[in-house]
Amino acid sequence: MATKEDIANMATKEDIANLATKEEVADIPAIKVAVLETKHKVEEIQEDQKSIHELLGEHEVAIRTLRRKPV
Repeated sequence: MATKEDIANMATKEDIANLATKEEVADIPAIKVAVLETKHKVEEIQEDQKSIHELLGEHEVAIRTLRRKPV
């Protein structure tokens, strides 16, 4: 349940109207660079994961994954 403080801290319609759109945020050069760098790193990790999967075999990878997860 919301408290008086929660209600006092809520954004107003004017606050929401002044927020940047996704397109405006996407045009910020630093964010573009960060997103592209992150995308590149994720692609590298995916390729590495494929190689590890091929090297160890699907069964061994599944076993190791299950060992790390608490039951």
